[in-house]
Amino acid sequence: MHDLIQIPVNIFKGNEGLEKIRYIKKGILWAISKRIGISFTAKLWNGSKVKVSPNNSYSPIFYYKYPEGKDMEFLRLNADAGTTFVDVGANVGIFTALMADKFRTIVMFEPSEESFRAI
Repeated sequence: MHDLIQIPVNIFKGNEGLEKIRYIKKGILWAISKRIGISFTAKLWNGSKVKVSPNNSYSPIFYYKYPEGKDMEFLRLNADAGTTFVDVGANVGIFTALMADKFRTIVMFEPSEESFRAI
């Protein structure tokens, strides 16, 4: 029950304007999927796709436009498309997926076996 309250709180805190409404739908889908134990593919706002798994605690950040807030926005605005992006501690790859359209080459490193398999 706590999730059902916390998800909308997080969505309204982590998104702006009409994005709040768009991401509420994603949050509801996440809450239902988590309870019935199914994974699904989520399309991110930049067109990248990620596998969302109910048993991985980082999967729900797909319902934020910028999961790392102003840091991610800064990186996207200052990205040089001809460079390489290195994500150390990539977890399930959502942050990298949100940067995929900004770099020619991406290198991901994830030491956790469970998170690595989720990538």
